[in-house]
Amino acid sequence: MKKSIFYGCYHPRYDKDKKAGKELLPFTEQAIKYAKEDGLEGIEILPSNDLSASDGVEYAKVLRDRLDKEGIECSCFSHGLSMLYDPKQALVELKNCVDVAKILGSPFFHHTFQVSFKRDVPKDLSVYQNAEKIFVELGKETAYYAGEQGLDCIYEDQGYYVNTVDRMGELINKIGMPNTGFCLDIGNSLFYEVRPELFAGAFACITKHVHVKDYIVNTSADCPSGNWLSTISGNWLRNCIPGNGVVDMQKIFRILLSVGYDGYFSLENQDAVDNLTDEQADAAIAKSFKNIQKAYDRAAENVNQE
Repeated sequence: MKKSIFYGCYHPRYDKDKKAGKELLPFTEQAIKYAKEDGLEGIEILPSNDLSASDGVEYAKVLRDRLDKEGIECSCFSHGLSMLYDPKQALVELKNCVDVAKILGSPFFHHTFQVSFKRDVPKDLSVYQNAEKIFVELGKETAYYAGEQGLDCIYEDQGYYVNTVDRMGELINKIGMPNTGFCLDIGNSLFYEVRPELFAGAFACITKHVHVKDYIVNTSADCPSGNWLSTISGNWLRNCIPGNGVVDMQKIFRILLSVGYDGYFSLENQDAVDNLTDEQADAAIAKSFKNIQKAYDRAAENVNQE
């Protein structure tokens, strides 16, 4: 199994080491070192302020040097934004991120159509009603630009607008570019009350990257105390260490392996550690990968027996 991690998962370790007076690199560079120390093959990077600016390519070169020095890959370069509010500015930002992804050596530029799980539609509802047109136009232009640089664009089940199998499939089909694919987030579809294995089965053949997370579900009418987010039907979700929630990782991994998926499994559990100490949050990384590996091994055994 090819293991990757979201760079943000290392904030607790960075804070812990900083308090201990250790000499550290700037955070993203240090996160790359941490990933190497943890024996991972890849790290997924999101745009910090240094990367999302128009001169982000310069800092991307610094990060590429660090990646090469540590001998690990940028498994994916991801950017979350909503295309609905200012499509022209979104396109500028997307193209800049393609440039950054190329420098980092990522094979993919992953971006979302609508990042938020809050029901924050624009005040001008005509923008939201025309969302599909906006998504398709920007998706085509971004994919074309990425294709010129030899990169794929991948999209995930995220936000309330594209979080059903039919809607996501329709958008990818309408974008219709040969260098588009799917990033399977194994937890996000729960926000729309869609079982993650349905997404895995529907898009397994075009899945190029996997985000690993898990959720605890609460069905009470009132919001529980703590870090809970609402589903489309009013239930509540809270991120947790993979293997401790409702996501059936073994089943999802079996679906992917049965069609020959050999890409990265990228841990995305930074939200799972909000109520933990830095030491506990850092230890959660190892616990997460232990659970992920166990599910992967069992899935692989099942596939071999089919």
